[in-house]
Amino acid sequence: MKRMNDVLKLPVLIIYVIVFYSIWTVWEFWIKTFISNIFANECISQLIKSGIIKNLVWTFPAILLVQYFKSDVCIPLKEMFSTKVNWLKYLPIYIFFTVYILAGAILKNGGVEIVRVLESTK
Repeated sequence: MKRMNDVLKLPVLIIYVIVFYSIWTVWEFWIKTFISNIFANECISQLIKSGIIKNLVWTFPAILLVQYFKSDVCIPLKEMFSTKVNWLKYLPIYIFFTVYILAGAILKNGGVEIVRVLESTK
């Protein structure tokens, strides 16, 4: 038997998905290009687009969803953000994928080359 609270949460989730992806579509098609045109410096443009706006657009709604659905989550909020993870056990996986990507670049291009984008457009 459904609780009354569960019935109210489904429309909220549907509205959230529609609004979120609508805003993300507007961002990708219009606002991102607008910011690139305003800021001539590519570093500042990327910092604003990827570092600030993208993180806020993805993080802020996620926090709202976790807060709204906290009664339905199996892990308590305090435990979710205070659990200590032993990152060293994941280091070999990181090294493996880094070597895999570098090896693919070396095999495909005969080496790894870092090119400055600003110099190559001159």
